[in-house]
Amino acid sequence: MSMKLYTLDEHAKGWMQSPEEVASYLNEALEDGDEALLLVALRRVAKNYPGGIRGLSNDLEMNRSSLNNALAPGGNPTIKTLRKIVDQLGYEIQLVPKQRNDHAEIT
Repeated sequence: MSMKLYTLDEHAKGWMQSPEEVASYLNEALEDGDEALLLVALRRVAKNYPGGIRGLSNDLEMNRSSLNNALAPGGNPTIKTLRKIVDQLGYEIQLVPKQRNDHAEIT
C-alpha cells in the first residue's frame, strides 16, 4: 500500500475551508510577531485564492513578480500593499488594545 504525501501548501488547502479558519490562521501568524511568518501565511492563503497568486495579482492589478516579492519571507511590503492584499483576500486589519495596564495616555 502506498501512502500519499502532501506538501504543507496542499495540506493547508484542505483545512482552509472557511473564512473563520483562515482569519484564525492569519491572526495567529500576526500575533507571533514574526513578520516573515505573517508573509508566509498570507502567501499560503493567496495560493488558495481563485487562480492562485496569478489570479490575485491580476485582481489587484499588480505585477505577479511584485506580489511574489511582497509575500516572500524576506519581503517588506508597504502597509498600503499589505492592506490591499488583505482586503482582496476578504479580510481587514484591525488594531485592538493590548491586555496590559501601561497604555500611553492620549490627550
